[in-house]
Amino acid sequence: MSLKVIVFDFDGVLVDSNHIKRNAYYQMFNSFENGKKIVENVLSKYEPNTRNFIIGKIVEQFVKRRLINSKDITKHGDKFVKQYGDICENEVSRCNEIRGALDNIKKLSPKYSLYINSLTPVEPLTRIIRKRMLVEFFKGIFGGEKSKTENLKTIISIEKISPTELLIIGDSISDFKVAYNSGTKFIGIDGGDEKLRNKKLKYLLKDCSHLYEVVERMRRET
Repeated sequence: MSLKVIVFDFDGVLVDSNHIKRNAYYQMFNSFENGKKIVENVLSKYEPNTRNFIIGKIVEQFVKRRLINSKDITKHGDKFVKQYGDICENEVSRCNEIRGALDNIKKLSPKYSLYINSLTPVEPLTRIIRKRMLVEFFKGIFGGEKSKTENLKTIISIEKISPTELLIIGDSISDFKVAYNSGTKFIGIDGGDEKLRNKKLKYLLKDCSHLYEVVERMRRET
């Protein structure tokens, strides 16, 4: 079967934004007592995950330490999620792309149906993609309201294809696991995830500079 659909993660694959997403947590919580340590502990245990989940876990730790009143946990959680979203949307809209991303998307989009599958909520994600003038290249944008696996099933259903006709491009071990468990192809972008490096993938690229050539090679091999 031939390759028909390519699904991209966003942060760390198309835009150099992983550090922005991480730093935003520290920016928001550094003023709290032991805020940096709490953020570090939560991220080390739960990352990658949605912003709502991560912020919820951080707020739980503040409640345990009586830094936030337990009665106000929802109010504080909602406030921090909005603050985090504002920081990230502003900075990710104008950060550097991963080298070669735009050029290779332009080459791939006439031949394949392209999608984005991200942990970022779909509304701010779509706004970011519009601001970066990428929206025309993607048939669909899926966000963190559902899991990446659920989103992938939806894409497969929309396209009426076999999982083997779909390629996931991601930068983390969680992206690899989604591909492996779903029976799809996978290309890694090396974002520094040691677990992903340890998989000794056939295709682990430092950036998107030669992505089109690698995709075409993969297509010919199947």
